[in-house]
Amino acid sequence: MQAKNQTIEAWCGALSSKAPVPGGGGVAAMLGALAACLASMVGHLTEGKKGYESFDEECSQLNGQALQLADRLLGLIDADAVAFKALMDTWKKGSGDEDYIAACRPSVQTVSEVSSVLGLLESLEKYGNRSVQSDVGIGAACALAALSSARINIMVNVQFMRSEEKRASLASLLEDDIPEESQRARAIISRVEEELTADERP
Repeated sequence: MQAKNQTIEAWCGALSSKAPVPGGGGVAAMLGALAACLASMVGHLTEGKKGYESFDEECSQLNGQALQLADRLLGLIDADAVAFKALMDTWKKGSGDEDYIAACRPSVQTVSEVSSVLGLLESLEKYGNRSVQSDVGIGAACALAALSSARINIMVNVQFMRSEEKRASLASLLEDDIPEESQRARAIISRVEEELTADERP
Protein backbone atom coordinates (compact mmCIF):
# COMPACT_ATOMS: atom_id res chain seq x y z
CA MET A 1 0.00 0.00 0.00
CA GLN A 2 1.24 3.49 -0.84
CA ALA A 3 2.35 5.51 2.15
CA LYS A 4 -0.17 8.26 1.44
CA ASN A 5 -3.00 5.72 1.60
CA GLN A 6 -1.93 4.35 4.98
CA THR A 7 -3.16 5.60 8.32
CA ILE A 8 -0.64 7.49 10.43
CA GLU A 9 -0.74 4.64 12.95
CA ALA A 10 -0.03 2.01 10.28
CA TRP A 11 2.83 3.96 8.74
CA CYS A 12 4.42 4.68 12.12
CA GLY A 13 3.99 1.03 13.02
CA ALA A 14 5.90 0.02 9.90
CA LEU A 15 8.55 2.65 10.62
CA SER A 16 9.09 1.37 14.15
CA SER A 17 9.33 -2.28 13.09
CA LYS A 18 12.40 -4.27 12.04
CA ALA A 19 11.34 -3.97 8.38
CA PRO A 20 13.99 -2.14 6.29
CA VAL A 21 11.46 0.31 4.89
CA PRO A 22 10.15 2.87 5.52
CA GLY A 23 13.35 4.34 6.91
CA GLY A 24 15.25 7.59 7.18
CA GLY A 25 14.77 8.62 3.56
CA GLY A 26 11.02 8.15 3.89
CA VAL A 27 11.02 10.20 7.08
CA ALA A 28 12.84 13.01 5.27
CA ALA A 29 10.13 13.06 2.61
CA MET A 30 7.36 12.88 5.23
CA LEU A 31 8.82 15.87 7.07
CA GLY A 32 8.87 17.79 3.81
CA ALA A 33 5.24 16.86 3.17
CA LEU A 34 4.28 18.10 6.63
CA ALA A 35 6.01 21.41 5.88
CA ALA A 36 4.03 21.71 2.64
CA CYS A 37 0.77 20.89 4.42
CA LEU A 38 1.38 23.60 7.01
CA ALA A 39 2.07 26.06 4.20
CA SER A 40 -1.25 25.09 2.64
CA MET A 41 -3.05 25.47 5.97
CA VAL A 42 -1.69 28.97 6.53
CA GLY A 43 -2.54 29.84 2.95
CA HIS A 44 -6.13 28.72 3.37
CA LEU A 45 -6.40 30.68 6.62
CA THR A 46 -5.13 33.78 4.81
CA GLU A 47 -7.07 33.64 1.54
CA GLY A 48 -10.29 35.64 1.70
CA LYS A 49 -9.55 37.07 5.13
CA LYS A 50 -10.11 40.74 5.85
CA GLY A 51 -6.90 42.70 5.66
CA TYR A 52 -5.21 40.22 3.33
CA GLU A 53 -7.20 40.90 0.16
CA SER A 54 -4.15 42.08 -1.78
CA PHE A 55 -2.58 38.65 -1.26
CA ASP A 56 -5.66 36.67 -2.35
CA GLU A 57 -4.64 35.83 -5.92
CA GLU A 58 -1.12 34.81 -4.96
CA CYS A 59 -2.47 32.90 -1.98
CA SER A 60 -4.83 30.89 -4.17
CA GLN A 61 -1.92 29.85 -6.40
CA LEU A 62 0.23 29.14 -3.36
CA ASN A 63 -2.38 26.80 -1.87
CA GLY A 64 -2.45 24.74 -5.05
CA GLN A 65 1.34 24.60 -5.23
CA ALA A 66 1.60 23.53 -1.59
CA LEU A 67 -0.80 20.63 -2.08
CA GLN A 68 1.06 19.50 -5.20
CA LEU A 69 4.36 19.61 -3.33
CA ALA A 70 2.89 17.65 -0.43
CA ASP A 71 1.62 15.00 -2.84
CA ARG A 72 5.00 14.70 -4.58
CA LEU A 73 6.82 14.46 -1.26
CA LEU A 74 4.46 11.73 -0.06
CA GLY A 75 5.23 9.91 -3.30
CA LEU A 76 8.93 10.12 -2.48
CA ILE A 77 8.34 8.03 0.65
CA ASP A 78 7.48 5.11 -1.61
CA ALA A 79 10.21 6.02 -4.09
CA ASP A 80 12.77 5.83 -1.30
CA ALA A 81 11.46 2.44 -0.21
CA VAL A 82 11.71 1.11 -3.78
CA ALA A 83 15.23 2.53 -4.17
CA PHE A 84 16.44 1.01 -0.91
CA LYS A 85 14.98 -2.41 -1.72
CA ALA A 86 16.71 -2.28 -5.10
CA LEU A 87 19.99 -1.45 -3.37
CA MET A 88 19.53 -4.38 -0.97
CA ASP A 89 19.06 -6.70 -3.94
CA THR A 90 22.46 -5.68 -5.30
CA TRP A 91 24.35 -6.25 -2.04
CA LYS A 92 24.66 -10.00 -2.64
CA LYS A 93 26.52 -9.48 -5.90
CA GLY A 94 28.29 -6.33 -4.76
CA SER A 95 26.71 -2.90 -5.12
CA GLY A 96 28.33 -0.46 -7.52
CA ASP A 97 28.43 3.33 -7.52
CA GLU A 98 25.41 3.55 -9.82
CA ASP A 99 23.39 1.54 -7.31
CA TYR A 100 24.25 3.99 -4.55
CA ILE A 101 23.49 6.97 -6.78
CA ALA A 102 20.07 5.47 -7.53
CA ALA A 103 19.49 5.04 -3.80
CA CYS A 104 20.24 8.75 -3.30
CA ARG A 105 17.79 10.02 -5.92
CA PRO A 106 14.64 10.17 -3.76
CA SER A 107 16.49 12.20 -1.11
CA VAL A 108 18.00 14.46 -3.77
CA GLN A 109 14.47 15.06 -5.07
CA THR A 110 13.25 15.65 -1.52
CA VAL A 111 15.77 18.49 -1.19
CA SER A 112 14.49 20.04 -4.42
CA GLU A 113 10.83 19.84 -3.37
CA VAL A 114 11.56 21.19 0.11
CA SER A 115 13.37 24.14 -1.46
CA SER A 116 10.11 24.98 -3.24
CA VAL A 117 8.18 24.61 0.01
CA LEU A 118 10.52 27.12 1.64
CA GLY A 119 9.67 29.62 -1.08
CA LEU A 120 6.01 29.34 -0.12
CA LEU A 121 6.77 29.65 3.58
CA GLU A 122 8.86 32.77 2.94
CA SER A 123 5.89 34.40 1.20
CA LEU A 124 3.53 33.39 3.99
CA GLU A 125 5.92 34.69 6.63
CA LYS A 126 5.84 38.09 4.92
CA TYR A 127 2.23 38.36 3.81
CA GLY A 128 0.26 35.60 5.51
CA ASN A 129 -2.26 35.72 8.34
CA ARG A 130 -0.38 36.94 11.40
CA SER A 131 -2.47 34.83 13.77
CA VAL A 132 -1.01 31.61 12.35
CA GLN A 133 2.61 32.66 11.96
CA SER A 134 3.59 30.02 14.50
CA ASP A 135 2.52 27.43 11.92
CA VAL A 136 4.79 29.07 9.35
CA GLY A 137 7.65 28.67 11.82
CA ILE A 138 6.78 25.04 12.50
CA GLY A 139 6.56 24.43 8.77
CA ALA A 140 10.06 25.84 8.41
CA ALA A 141 11.22 23.62 11.29
CA CYS A 142 9.82 20.58 9.48
CA ALA A 143 11.55 21.71 6.29
CA LEU A 144 14.84 22.10 8.15
CA ALA A 145 14.51 18.61 9.60
CA ALA A 146 13.67 17.26 6.15
CA LEU A 147 16.80 18.82 4.67
CA SER A 148 19.02 17.53 7.47
CA SER A 149 17.53 14.05 7.17
CA ALA A 150 17.88 13.97 3.39
CA ARG A 151 21.50 15.10 3.69
CA ILE A 152 22.32 12.27 6.09
CA ASN A 153 20.55 9.77 3.85
CA ILE A 154 22.64 10.91 0.88
CA MET A 155 25.85 10.86 2.92
CA VAL A 156 25.33 7.27 4.02
CA ASN A 157 25.29 6.21 0.37
CA VAL A 158 28.12 8.48 -0.77
CA GLN A 159 30.51 6.90 1.73
CA PHE A 160 30.34 3.61 -0.18
CA MET A 161 31.05 5.11 -3.61
CA ARG A 162 34.46 4.20 -4.98
CA SER A 163 34.61 6.81 -7.73
CA GLU A 164 35.76 10.27 -6.67
CA GLU A 165 33.94 11.63 -9.71
CA LYS A 166 30.67 10.12 -8.52
CA ARG A 167 31.25 11.47 -5.02
CA ALA A 168 32.01 14.91 -6.45
CA SER A 169 28.72 14.88 -8.37
CA LEU A 170 26.92 15.08 -5.01
CA ALA A 171 29.46 17.23 -3.16
CA SER A 172 27.91 20.55 -4.19
CA LEU A 173 24.49 19.40 -2.97
CA LEU A 174 25.88 18.26 0.38
CA GLU A 175 28.31 21.11 1.00
CA ASP A 176 26.56 24.08 -0.62
CA ASP A 177 22.94 23.60 -1.63
CA ILE A 178 21.55 21.87 1.45
CA PRO A 179 23.36 24.19 3.91
CA GLU A 180 22.03 27.20 1.98
CA GLU A 181 18.48 25.87 2.00
CA SER A 182 18.83 25.03 5.68
CA GLN A 183 19.82 28.62 6.36
CA ARG A 184 16.66 29.80 4.59
CA ALA A 185 14.62 27.62 6.94
CA ARG A 186 16.49 28.89 10.00
CA ALA A 187 15.93 32.49 8.90
CA ILE A 188 12.17 31.93 8.69
CA ILE A 189 12.14 30.33 12.13
CA SER A 190 14.17 33.20 13.55
CA ARG A 191 11.84 35.86 12.12
CA VAL A 192 8.75 34.04 13.37
CA GLU A 193 10.25 33.66 16.84
CA GLU A 194 11.16 37.34 16.87
CA GLU A 195 7.60 38.30 15.92
CA LEU A 196 6.12 36.03 18.56
CA THR A 197 8.46 37.44 21.19
CA ALA A 198 7.54 40.98 20.16
CA ASP A 199 3.85 40.11 20.56
CA GLU A 200 4.50 39.23 24.21
CA ARG A 201 6.03 42.60 25.02
CA PRO A 202 3.87 45.16 26.86
